[in-house]
Amino acid sequence: MTEFILPEDILDNIDKISNSDLNLLIEGESGVGKDYIAELVHKKSKRSEYPSIAINIAAIPSDLLEKELFGSIRGAFTSSESNYIGKFEKAHNSTLILDEIGDLTLMLQAKILDAIEKGIIQPIGSSETRKINCRIIAVTNKNLENKVKNGEFRKDLFYRLNVLKLTVPPLRKRVKDIIPIAKNILEDLTSSRDKYTFDKSAINLILSYDWPGNIRELKNSIERALVLSDKKEITSDFLLLSSNNNVNICKVTLKEAMNEYKNKYILQVLESNDWNVTRSAKILGIQRTYLSRLIKELYNK
Repeated sequence: MTEFILPEDILDNIDKISNSDLNLLIEGESGVGKDYIAELVHKKSKRSEYPSIAINIAAIPSDLLEKELFGSIRGAFTSSESNYIGKFEKAHNSTLILDEIGDLTLMLQAKILDAIEKGIIQPIGSSETRKINCRIIAVTNKNLENKVKNGEFRKDLFYRLNVLKLTVPPLRKRVKDIIPIAKNILEDLTSSRDKYTFDKSAINLILSYDWPGNIRELKNSIERALVLSDKKEITSDFLLLSSNNNVNICKVTLKEAMNEYKNKYILQVLESNDWNVTRSAKILGIQRTYLSRLIKELYNK
């Protein structure tokens, strides 16, 4: 999406927070737009003349994460043939966005705390330190206060990160915004020449669903609908929300329940492969033509 529709209070806080250089913690469920907000804060800040540097902590193996954060010098590892600049150093004079901060090990928490407090980092294998000057925006879908209580997150680091805080509400608590957001996504995903719309059934379904995956799930559902629908009016049949697929327990036959599971599994495989029919058919162990026929049967009832 080119632009999120954000609650007024979040927008007001973004303007205030962007003028500050204090560290920021952004909390919220997966898919609510935390990364977008972090980048927006940077773009509105006095550090915006430099590009922000982001790292997804959960996506990097723990044994490689220290190098990604702090860098390394040539010869620090058997495979390191040159110096490697870490994210802290790359973010000098800019903003460092630490995504999924709640997944940090306690050892790396201590190293990050040391870097924040001293304003220096020491690349792996080096005896020299390097000065850093970056604003940190920490992003998480976990409750860090609970992790502190459970001894899974350092209290001193939490206080260093939680100087300013934004809590982004889930989509189910923004009922008045859901349809405008959905229309914004639909417009983003289609060309200006083609005017796609939602019919009444789609709007009712969008409003009644609780969106556990938030804006990300909404966007994925609309993307699927555009692939499956041969009309420019999106109906509820093509949104394929999980609430549509729940089996009514104890009120269906075994055959119906088995078909329900089969349909869900086919959908999961297609989604995990970005709707690549050839790749999905290979994983499912069926012919591509048969999978294409199943898709038509499934979504053109």
